[in-house]
Amino acid sequence: MTLFNFNLPIDLGSAIVGGIIGLLLVLAWEWLTKPRIFWFNYSFIKEKVNFGTLYKLKFKVWGLRNPGFCEFQIHWGRNMVRGKWDESPNPLHKDDLNQFEPALVPQSFFLPLMLKQYYTVPILHEDDKSLTVFSGWWFGRKMGYGPNPRINKKAQLTLIIKGNNLEWRKKIKVEDIISNSK
Repeated sequence: MTLFNFNLPIDLGSAIVGGIIGLLLVLAWEWLTKPRIFWFNYSFIKEKVNFGTLYKLKFKVWGLRNPGFCEFQIHWGRNMVRGKWDESPNPLHKDDLNQFEPALVPQSFFLPLMLKQYYTVPILHEDDKSLTVFSGWWFGRKMGYGPNPRINKKAQLTLIIKGNNLEWRKKIKVEDIISNSK
């Protein structure tokens, strides 16, 4: 008596169809459970701070699996910076705007995102003199750190959130961010 009886010829067609169905089920499960960004066109916040006005993106993470450590990228023209998460500290000594610490900037790049939580990321900074893209390097802009953050209202930004099994991207004009901020 044998537990498994392997006879030739096997039904090759059934084996191939079974393999394809198994693969499709795995791919469907991956697609259904992957994390997603819940975002509306009006998910922008305007916040007054002691050094001007910040325009922020607000979003929520959905799905069945946490995306883990994520980064937020801001692209404009040929420039790119990693955004500074609101939940990460400013790269300043004692939070003094005149004491920029470049070694602290990378700590603002990545943040572990959790499901069903809201997150905000500053995108733009505006004061009486200029409109700039905001990142951890923004604090050292007067010392030559990072790309030139100046931007005009007609420019287009590409916003990207990347994490484990997560990639969200959105192209939007600067003037739309400003006009849709509440």
